[in-house]
Amino acid sequence: MSVTSLHQVVAAGTVTSHNCHVLLETLATGLADRGSDRLREGLAQTTEAARHAREAWRRVAGALDQVVTDGRGHVSPVAVESRDLALWTGRLAYAEPGWTPSSGPRRAVRPLGA
Repeated sequence: MSVTSLHQVVAAGTVTSHNCHVLLETLATGLADRGSDRLREGLAQTTEAARHAREAWRRVAGALDQVVTDGRGHVSPVAVESRDLALWTGRLAYAEPGWTPSSGPRRAVRPLGA
């Protein structure tokens, strides 16, 4: 796998974990007054785990910025699929139907049930 592919996988992992955090936070907020205590507690723990995953991906991205190899420009199928996953989770998380990773995280979150 080329460094270009690694960069794309790490960037997509960062975006995907952020989007999952947003989705879980939306669910947890929407169920604040509903559902069982066990469900709410599980969602809170899962939301926190997604936040930790996002931070871990950010650390990997920072470390990977120091890596250089030849073969730049080649993008692996894994990198393409990772980018697609980031796009799909973002379109689930945000109210903007045409959301892309370049839209960034500062968008209106899709309301629960929409």
